[in-house]
Amino acid sequence: MLVISTAYEFLSLITFTLGLCIATLAALKSFTRISPLSNRVEPIYIAILALTVSLWSFMPIFRNNMALSSLWQWISLLVLVISISWYTIFVCNRIMPLESKYHRILWVAVILLVIAYGGLLITSGDNLFWNLSALLAAGLILAVDAALLLITAYRIKNTLYKLAAFSLAALAVSYTGGLWQPSTYWHIISLAGLIIYVIMMSLAALNNSYMRSMEYMNQKVEEVRQELAAQNENIEDVVITLARTIDAKDKYTEGHIERVSQYAVFLGERLGLSDRSLETLRIGALIHDLGKVGIDLNILNKPGELTAEEFEQIRLHPILGQQICSPLKSLQEVSDIIRYHHEKLDGSGYPDGLKGDQISLHVRIVAIADIFDALTTERAYRRALTVEEALNIMKAEAAQGKLDSYLLTEFEALLYDLGVAS
Repeated sequence: MLVISTAYEFLSLITFTLGLCIATLAALKSFTRISPLSNRVEPIYIAILALTVSLWSFMPIFRNNMALSSLWQWISLLVLVISISWYTIFVCNRIMPLESKYHRILWVAVILLVIAYGGLLITSGDNLFWNLSALLAAGLILAVDAALLLITAYRIKNTLYKLAAFSLAALAVSYTGGLWQPSTYWHIISLAGLIIYVIMMSLAALNNSYMRSMEYMNQKVEEVRQELAAQNENIEDVVITLARTIDAKDKYTEGHIERVSQYAVFLGERLGLSDRSLETLRIGALIHDLGKVGIDLNILNKPGELTAEEFEQIRLHPILGQQICSPLKSLQEVSDIIRYHHEKLDGSGYPDGLKGDQISLHVRIVAIADIFDALTTERAYRRALTVEEALNIMKAEAAQGKLDSYLLTEFEALLYDLGVAS
């Protein structure tokens, strides 16, 4: 018995120290959090719970070293049960609404506990009947708390709450097993249950706080992402609208950019490109001639052949288009299409004379779509060519090393599939 009593006092000291530490940390956490996520209620509840556990666990040591009325022991037990129930119900209500039947059971248990403590006050805490009544009422309340917490834990699949619920169940059993005898195993079980309960609930509170912080941060990130997406979409809409406006000013090229964009995306899909690449093709093809906004319309719409100076002006539009889009981060991926869509694989294109692998796949695709549509539509300086005539010209350029022969073959097959070529 001496060994058991010593172990009990040692465990009481550990529980007392642990409770004070948790209460202190919870209080500091409550009063030092200054952010939109501040939630001081739960840390305060944890601090009160840990403090009551600490004081209750150290009560036997007080009793062994000084004259202490048994009524004070019952009062400490009452405060402990109230704090446990208070916090448990707070947690369960936050996760799911409590059913009415649990409310009724709790009210019955509370009424019994109040009656029992009334009897203890009258008898100064020395009446055996009221002692047993108070213990049974406290055990019933803790059993209901354990059931509530266990149901909640299984609904949200939270292991910490499950362990806390089982520790409360052990605590309830220890009360009904004879808590008034300080040197029994029941006291050790109750202290172990309290330690586990406080630790698990504290860890769960920290975990919940972390999860709420992550949810808040994810929400803010999503809001910023949506705002940036909206801004980018607005910017893209403005640029595309500008490109379409330029396209519409020339009756010979009206609708050109939409057709080029469709051809490019269809060819990209045929090649199995990713959704992101297809979107790059779509946007890049729509604004590939954006630089024409800086070219004199008289030159753009001039019937007949251009002079050398006029052609040099035309050759500037890829550079002008890239310069217009360069400040816009959302259009960086399509800048190569804008600048290089007139480049040739043999280096004979403009504005930079790129060769071979220096020209990306996106640029090669848009270039083929652009040339085909330009050849098959009527211009001020020539009639529209047939599909077969346009393909023959493009095949000749591919044979000369100017166009990608593989992409041209796939593009021709695409035209047959679409019914454009026969």
